[in-house]
Amino acid sequence: MARDARAHEDAGRYAAALRAQKALRARIAPDADLELMIAVNEARTGALDSARVRLEAPLLAAALSDTADARRHHDYPYERDGFWVNGRFDGWCWYVARARAEVAMQRGDWQAARRAAATALEMRPFSGKDALLLALTSAHSGDVAFAEAAASYAGHLEPVLPEAHYLLGVLQWRAGKRTAAAAAFRAAQAADSSFALAALALVRLRLPGSRPDSLPTHFLTGLRRAAELTSPVAPKVEEQLQQDTAPMLAFAPQSPLADTLQARFQLKEPLTIYVQCLIDEGGTARAFEMPAVPQEALPLELVHHMGRDLQTWRFIAPTRFGKPIAAWVTAEYVVRP
Repeated sequence: MARDARAHEDAGRYAAALRAQKALRARIAPDADLELMIAVNEARTGALDSARVRLEAPLLAAALSDTADARRHHDYPYERDGFWVNGRFDGWCWYVARARAEVAMQRGDWQAARRAAATALEMRPFSGKDALLLALTSAHSGDVAFAEAAASYAGHLEPVLPEAHYLLGVLQWRAGKRTAAAAAFRAAQAADSSFALAALALVRLRLPGSRPDSLPTHFLTGLRRAAELTSPVAPKVEEQLQQDTAPMLAFAPQSPLADTLQARFQLKEPLTIYVQCLIDEGGTARAFEMPAVPQEALPLELVHHMGRDLQTWRFIAPTRFGKPIAAWVTAEYVVRP
């Protein structure tokens, strides 16, 4: 039953997966990993109230505070159906915090979303998406100064996210900083030329007496919504896609590190960092997932440097039935001495 439920998820049939997971739940002892995936699939199918109740129930509240084993600090693997039936929590507590934040945001409970987003960012300090979620929820909660700083941090971590630059531009425009806002909107366009909100905002910004855009209510758009836990947009990073051909890296330039950054590392041998890249059908990276490491493990400027380089990498997308498809790809970024 667990394998069947996972097969539905891998195919993007989240309603069918939810039905199978609920049937499985009736047959086994309580398991936090299964409960979490049921809540996520409830949210993906629009049952936000049920998802909220499940995420805040004692079982997942205990999972959120479960920090006993740092080896859990990674994405769920492809073969995760065994986790759903063994009666213990094998996952990473970040999932609970991020799912709570997304569900609360969709329900318009911005204060609850902000609290959960802050917890998620604390667990995954190099995630630009978590920083963006915290910025957006802070803006809607009224803490504009903090939201502006968080949006700037999100864009610094993941320059590929046009939503981070756009939110920063909106906040700066609303604060009367029109020159800075224009620069942020241009950065959003550079990150994704098809991101229409930034292009329209840049035109309207130049009109005398124009009013600033309203705050966005979704923190990711388009294919990047696949990086949301509770969005029905696929593929998800833990899903196994059926492919005719595998993706390949076609172009991977790396700019040299600044001397000051190189001196901080004092590497004796190359350091390989594995990054998950969400690529579209044309092979362009649209989002990244940095490895889950403590904040002191990597300099912030290295993460920014990697983000700028990865933004220029190009892949040959995998194919299915002869057509290219979007996919998550593991990229190796090598920092050399």
